[in-house]
This record gives sequence, C-alpha cells and structure tokens, in this order.
Amino acid sequence: MFIFSLILISVSSYLLTSALTKKNTGVLYFFLIAFAQIILIFEILSLSNSIAKTPFLILNGFFLICSIIVFYKRKNLFIPQGFKEEFNRIKNTLELDKSLYFLSIIFICFLILSFINIFLIPISFADVLNYYLTRCTTWIQNGNINHFITMDPREIIMPVNMDFLYTWLLLFNKTEKGIGIFPFIAFLGAIYTVYNILGDFKFCTRKKLWSIFLFSSFALIGQMAYIPSADLFIGTLLLISIYLLNQYLKQNDKTAFFFSTLACALAIGSKTTAIIALPSLAIILAYLTYKTRKNEFIKTTFKYIELLLINFIIFSSYNYILNYIQFGNFLSCKESILMNGFRGGIHSYICTLTKYFFAIFDFSGIIGIDFYNEFITNLQTKTLALINATPFSYMNGYYDKNFSFNESTHITACGLGALGLLAFLPSLIKSFKQKNIIFIFGITFIFNILIFSRIMFYTQFNLRYLITFITIASPILILSYIKSNKNVFKWLLLYFMSIYLLLIPSHKLITNIQNNIKTETSIENKELFNMCNEEEKIYEYFSTKSNSTLAIMTKKSSYITEKLKLKGHKITKILIEDIENYDLSEIDYILTENESVLSYTVKNLNNPNCEYYDQKKNKINANNQNLAVTCECKIPFKYLKDLGFQPIKDIHFIEYKILEK
Repeated sequence: MFIFSLILISVSSYLLTSALTKKNTGVLYFFLIAFAQIILIFEILSLSNSIAKTPFLILNGFFLICSIIVFYKRKNLFIPQGFKEEFNRIKNTLELDKSLYFLSIIFICFLILSFINIFLIPISFADVLNYYLTRCTTWIQNGNINHFITMDPREIIMPVNMDFLYTWLLLFNKTEKGIGIFPFIAFLGAIYTVYNILGDFKFCTRKKLWSIFLFSSFALIGQMAYIPSADLFIGTLLLISIYLLNQYLKQNDKTAFFFSTLACALAIGSKTTAIIALPSLAIILAYLTYKTRKNEFIKTTFKYIELLLINFIIFSSYNYILNYIQFGNFLSCKESILMNGFRGGIHSYICTLTKYFFAIFDFSGIIGIDFYNEFITNLQTKTLALINATPFSYMNGYYDKNFSFNESTHITACGLGALGLLAFLPSLIKSFKQKNIIFIFGITFIFNILIFSRIMFYTQFNLRYLITFITIASPILILSYIKSNKNVFKWLLLYFMSIYLLLIPSHKLITNIQNNIKTETSIENKELFNMCNEEEKIYEYFSTKSNSTLAIMTKKSSYITEKLKLKGHKITKILIEDIENYDLSEIDYILTENESVLSYTVKNLNNPNCEYYDQKKNKINANNQNLAVTCECKIPFKYLKDLGFQPIKDIHFIEYKILEK
C-alpha cells in the first residue's frame, strides 16, 4: 500500500509541476510539492484524529483529482531540457581532467554503497531511536500529531515536518527499514542544487564537479547521506531557496519565487537549526536581490516575507502552535530551554566557539596521528587558557570533558575529516578575498557558527547541527580546485577524497555483515547503544503476546520498545511523579526501572517521593520548586502492588523491571 500511496503522490506532484513550468527547476518543484503534500495530509488528518491508511489514501486520491483538473487546463507535460547537452559537457570535462574522471568512478561507487546501506544497515543513531521514530509510532497510535505525555520533551517540542516522511513509511510498512532513502534524496538534492548554483554564476564544469565530489567526501556528510537526520535535509532546502530566488531575479520567474519561500518555510518546520540559519540566509538573499534589482529591493523583500509567512502558516506552524498552547513558547518548553540553552558569559561563549571550530576540523577515520593530536590538543588548551576558560565546566556552558582530537568515524564524534583542514578551511579563508557571490557564502558560514555558539553550548553531539551550515556554504569549495594534475597537493586531496568516499559507506556495510555473522539472533537494530540487549529481550518477550496494553514509566525506552505499537500493542506513557492521577485499571504490564526514574518533563512539583533539580543539577528545596528542570522519583512499588501489579518471575534486567497484573 505504501507503493500505491507513493505512486499517487508522485503522479499528482508531476502533474502540478507540469502545470507550473517547462524549466528544469521543475525537478525541484516536484520534490517540494510531494513533501508539502505529505505534510498537509498529516495536518488535515490530525485535526479529525484520523491518521490511518485509508484516510491517507483517500486524501492522496483527492489531491490527484485536483492536480488532474489543474493540469487539464494547462495541458503541458514537464520534460527536463538540456540534460543531454549537460551530460556531454561533463563527459568532455572528464576527458580533459583525468583526475575528475577517476573521482567520478569513486563517487558512483559511493552512491551505490550508500544506497545499499539504506536497506541493510540497522538504525543505531540515538536521536532517531529516542525521539524521531518514537513519536512517529505515537502519532500513528493516537491518530493525530498532537502533543502527548512523555518524560522526554524532545518527542513533542521539536519541529515535525521531516518526521512526517518517516511516519508515512511506518504507517503503511510498519517497519523502519528504508527510511534512509529520505536523507539520501536530500543529499542528491544538495549536490544537484550546488551544481546549478555554481552554473548560474558561470563557474566552469571542472570546478562544479570538484565541488560536489569534495562535499560528498567530508566524513560527516558521507554518513548523513543515508542516516535519518534533518540536518542535511535543512541545508538542502535552504540551498534550494537560494537557487530558486536567483532564478526569479535572473528570469523574472514568479513560480520560482514562490517555491523559494516554500523551501524556506518547509525547512523552518523541519528543525530549529533553520531558524538559526535564517539571518545568514537573509544576507545571501539580500545580496542577490540588491545586486540584481536595486530599485525593487524593498518591494521584493517584503513580498518574500509575505509569501514565507503564508507558507509557514500552512505547512510548518502546526507544532509551533501546539508548543505555544502547552508551554507558552513557540519553540520549546522551559525545561528544554534551561537544559540545552547557552549558559555563561563571554568566556563561556569564546570557549564554546573555539571547541566547535576545533572539532569540525578533525581526522575522522585516520589513525596513527598521535603527534598531531597532541599538537592540536595543546593548541586548543593554550587558546582557551588565554581567556581563562579552563578547567572546563559543564555548568558554565563548557563541555565537561578533556578535549581529544577525533580519529573515529562514529557519527557523534565525527567532523569533516582530513579534508576539513586541507580543503574546507583554505577555501573559507580564500573566500574572504573574493569579489563575487562566493564571498557571501564564506561570510555566512562564519556568521552561522557565531550565532550557533551563542545559542547551543558545546557538546560532541551538537556537531551534526553544523552540517546545515556546511551545506549552505558548500559553493566555496570551488576555491580548492587545482587545475594542474602535476600539483602534489592536488593528489593529496584526491587521495583523501577517494579514501573517504569509499571508507565511510563500506566500513558501515562490512561492520554490519560482521555483526550478522557473530550474532545468533535475528532481531533488528543490533547496533543500539548501552541498553541494546535488554531492549531486544523486552521486544522479544512482548512479541509473543497479543494486543496487550503496556504502560511505560521510563525515559530510557526507545524505538525498539515503541515498535510494539506497530505489532498491535497499545503503549501509554506515564509521568511517575503524577502516577496517582492515572487510571491503571486497563493496563496489563508496566515497564519501568529498578529503583528510580529521571524525567525531563516536570509536571507535579509536590510529590514527596521525588527530588527536584535545577539546570545546574543542584537539588531544589521546597520553596524553589518552580526552578525545577528535572526530577528523579522513586518507583512506588507498594502502590503498584496494591493495584495488583507484580514483577514477572524469572525475568531480570539491569536497567528495567517488568510488572504484570
């Protein structure tokens, strides 16, 4: 049925694209229309609590009928033009520069390996398991995308657009296999858009090809090409917005102008990183508009803002409104703001900025550089010492861990790899000397890092957010191209580009094959983090049951537990500090922890069995409960026993406890 829904959406999107344009920008319109259609369907169905297969297909059919009516009035089939000429141009370029020919073969291998990984590599990215997919299954069970009870506020406060794609797949297929296709499409969209942006500004094909090959070679980018995450997706949408606005300015294409605002609005509704990037995006758009239409600058700017607001309200405002209704804040709840927001003064800011900068330019995947590790570690330590920012303190906004130059390819620690230092950083420095659009892309990258470091204190886990800014700045990579094949430095870059293009996807694939050989069970998601084995056992246990009702009283449960919803089990989440206000009469099982439960969503401030803590993890006394950010509550086993719940015999877990009525 998913294939049927995919066909309906694809046909309706193609017909609308055909009705709107004959130009090659229609390739981007097609995907934007399809994405917007999926979002709109979920929003409409949510209003009537009717998210399910049949209503979704009915709306698919409705939009198809509407697209047929619109298409019938225009009677124009969209057929991309000039691809044969562009292919011949690329072919001639590859013959002129054999190094690019070699890279193109490696790049094709990278695409093939990445595509294979989409369907073979189990999802192990913590955020995907902890809140991306868990809230998708909750939406499907509840029939709406409204807020729900949870101990982890990330499941409800984060923008939702990207997760609608995952929900669409889960709704029909009841499995997460294949969701990596969405970031893969975003990756293809990024390199397609970068190629066309550079073409608009008359850069040669050699530099355009070099730029997309180099961009794909960055260690973190290579992983995010098939790992479900919104960061690359956001960068792609904002790049598309820039490209389409330039098409309007060059050709007075009003359709491109509208879709430029739509791409920006969809990005804002997908992750708050897009909001951080808005000021720098505004700089690029203002530069292009002022340079091209100086006399219409103010009029064009206000028209852009007007259409952006309209598209945002329709396609991206749903969860922001829910946040405001529940928390009085469009972006987040108080607890999340206090936990994740920037803390400290100017020293903390400079420290955070310094650590982000050093972490981007690492040697992911390259071992045996201890001498350099020691050098760069000492360099950073001395840099921070100049501002008296040592020792590191988590409470002041610094990361509470000694810096170590990264050599692994683990997604939570990975930066740009060796090419960050050898290619991106030199390109960034060179961009400041340019007198064209490349200068603006370089400036906006610095601008984004400065803003981001003020909003988000440093942790390794925040590095992936920088992908958005790197993607937007990717046109600067043309400055690293060296024409002569006799240049030794060019061959050094070629070596690292080849290594990363092959290493990143093949390493993941080989590791997965080894795990399958060594592991006896066939349960999915073998590469979860610390609680992997316990959650697999829980999943196995309840898979043998049928249509049970399970109450979860733990923040640690992840998607492997939530998958039980797709097996017909009803899952409900309970805040332990407020447990006495829940009706547990219909509950068959309770999944909780052995002694106490930590919650980042504080609802009840007066439970005597709970201890409350502020953002610095200091215990709060009874007179300052309103400062509580987290609470840790003892599990009321006596209360649960009185209700008829008993621990299941012969089942023992380190982290969890299962109670049965």
